[in-house]
Amino acid sequence: MSPHAFFHLHPGWFFMAGCLLVQQLIELPVFAEYLALAGLCFAAWLITAALFPSHASALLATLISLLAGVYWAGFQAQSALEQRLPHGLETERLVMTGFIDGLVRRNDDGRSVSFPFRVSACERAASWCPVGSQVLVTIKTDKSDGSTRLRAGSRWNMDLRLKAIHGQRNPGGSDLERFALQSGWVARGSAPASHIVHLDDLASHPLAWVHRVREQLRDALRQSARLSGSKDMDRAMAVIEALVIGSGEALDPEQWDAFNRTGVGHLLSISGSHVTMFAGFAAFFGLGLLRISGAAKLTFFRVHTMALPKLCFASFGAIAYTLLAGFGLPAQRTCAMVLVTGLMSLSGRRFAPQAVLSCAGVVVCLIDPWAVVSAGFWLSFAAVAALVLSGQAMRRPENPTTNELTVPSKAWKSLRAGLAEAFQGQWAASVVMIPLSVLFFSQISWIAPFANALAIPWITFIITPASLLLALIASISQTLASVPLHWLGLITEESLKLLDAMANWSWISSHRALPPEAVIALAIIACILLIWPLAPWPRWAVVSLMLPLMVWPHDRPGEGELRVLSLMWVRVARCLFNRLSSACCTTAVRRGALMRVKTVAMQAFSRSCQHFEAAALSRSIGWSYRMLTWITPEAP
Repeated sequence: MSPHAFFHLHPGWFFMAGCLLVQQLIELPVFAEYLALAGLCFAAWLITAALFPSHASALLATLISLLAGVYWAGFQAQSALEQRLPHGLETERLVMTGFIDGLVRRNDDGRSVSFPFRVSACERAASWCPVGSQVLVTIKTDKSDGSTRLRAGSRWNMDLRLKAIHGQRNPGGSDLERFALQSGWVARGSAPASHIVHLDDLASHPLAWVHRVREQLRDALRQSARLSGSKDMDRAMAVIEALVIGSGEALDPEQWDAFNRTGVGHLLSISGSHVTMFAGFAAFFGLGLLRISGAAKLTFFRVHTMALPKLCFASFGAIAYTLLAGFGLPAQRTCAMVLVTGLMSLSGRRFAPQAVLSCAGVVVCLIDPWAVVSAGFWLSFAAVAALVLSGQAMRRPENPTTNELTVPSKAWKSLRAGLAEAFQGQWAASVVMIPLSVLFFSQISWIAPFANALAIPWITFIITPASLLLALIASISQTLASVPLHWLGLITEESLKLLDAMANWSWISSHRALPPEAVIALAIIACILLIWPLAPWPRWAVVSLMLPLMVWPHDRPGEGELRVLSLMWVRVARCLFNRLSSACCTTAVRRGALMRVKTVAMQAFSRSCQHFEAAALSRSIGWSYRMLTWITPEAP
């Protein structure tokens, strides 16, 4: 590799690096720090231009891309933070008008429903009104109430009690606050059913129409399943719903655990394979209709070939399936990658694979700057890069004697080459997933290559198209779709039973301690060297670089040692404060005063917990409770 290979990287990678740099900061930079970074980059360019004049232009593009990524991610983060609920409005009530921007989900308690509510106007809003943003709303209602009117896309006027979005951040778990920033959720809101007023059945917004169609497809599938008389197929219908509308709310945690243990959990979300498959089907049928209708013989298509209509049909299919999946961020990222790849191929130039990937990454970061810290983003990019490298390894010059072979020999040779290429790509993608799985999930699924080799073609090319077709039929005639939906449910249920049997094997996955970043970086480099095409180095020697990742010891407490995380006690105390504030305060003034006392006391308690030993933490909790009992007014 050339020592100047750094200057030959596509600038798009540095735009993503700038976005990633901002996500690692504790606080957002101020204007002076942005200027200092720009001056530092300019000085680096001057030094490089003096030492390496031939690389000055490449470095200039690189630094501009880096600064653009930093500025874009910083601007988006600052804008998202400014739209969040101010602390002064915590637990206050605000009347909002908007529409239900998603599917209505009944909670586990059965007495409330939740949904995202897109705000269009506020009544008597003095300082804060999140127009265009979403509030995660919970409506307390019973099944006997008129909650059936709470339909996706309907327009409402709601008197909500607001609350900031807070979530637990455990190692290997989800980050609710980051997901709220990505999704545009600015607050939580709750209200009884008597505090909401129905305005219109369907709002005049494009997303309202999209979510209403998704809800109708979901209801049609469920009604067809009831008409078919299928029993004990709730799991299968949940999988079919997840594949059609991208909603996995009906899947229980045990089923998700089985998917993750076998390494096929990505197939139950709207992943890149599904969007690409739908785009391919749309292009295939669109070109077929052009040929059947005779439009392919027009002068325009003879001059410009069929590349343009093929891209148009593929783009239409990708966008349609993205909208059907709810236009969520993962689906948007996949659709953007498909469109960018198609546009670059339409130009007629041969682009390096890393240029195509980096351009797709730039578009994804423009849509969602937080994508660079999500596991799905890097898993998708790593899998595609591994497939590209393995495809380059499989390319060989054609043998001149191939034309002399008979038709069966050619077919057998083509089949064998296709199977070898599929095996090579699956092996390369599985190898790259090992360090990334440890980094994001602290887990390695040893059976994932075999399970994906069976599940990817089965779900992508059979279960998913059949589910989409039956959903379309069910929206027209539920009775007509009931019988084929019953058989599809049986097939899906048998597939799930096979997956459960594989998930019960104790050796299929292993949990690993999270090693330092240097060990993970070494393992990623080893994976790249291992799948590098026509590598001159011995591959068995490269495998030894991954041994530290495999055998890194767990950091467990020693004999007789106890470790306590004081943040747990801080959360207990916070819950105590919330209970007392709701029980002892009746007016907004008294509640606001207690909230200020709570904030000051919680800060002091958090600092004190850092100096307490484990044996004294329980005494500090009791002391805090007695202090709050003393300063809290009696309930009226």
